[in-house]
Amino acid sequence: MITTHPTLASQRIAKASLAGVGISLLCFLPPILHFISGPLGPFIAGMIVGTRAKVTGREGLLIGLGMGLIWGIIGAVGVFVAELISAESIPRYGQLPVPPVWIIPLIPFTYVSFLASSGAMLGGYLARKEEESRARA
Repeated sequence: MITTHPTLASQRIAKASLAGVGISLLCFLPPILHFISGPLGPFIAGMIVGTRAKVTGREGLLIGLGMGLIWGIIGAVGVFVAELISAESIPRYGQLPVPPVWIIPLIPFTYVSFLASSGAMLGGYLARKEEESRARA
């Protein structure tokens, strides 16, 4: 296992997370395939990023959490804009200080984090396993 400086590892994970978000966005572009590749986009992106970077399980988890955080922020910005545009149409229930609509960003965060982490860990595992088998041969 290669150990790197913590700052370099953080930058590597941040770059991989951003690349993964870009790849998952690209999965929505093909007109007919996006019904399959769109929902699986975070897994596909995690798999690609994990394979290219040969990540460990921990790094794969962090990449997935980073991708989920980015998608959660995008969701939060969407809710914020919706509140700005039509605040009176967003219902408030009881004595809650914040409308329940703010739960919405947790959905993409959870979904993307799980799929992207799974893909990145699997891709990293397979890439490292292939590298080991090549080293033995």
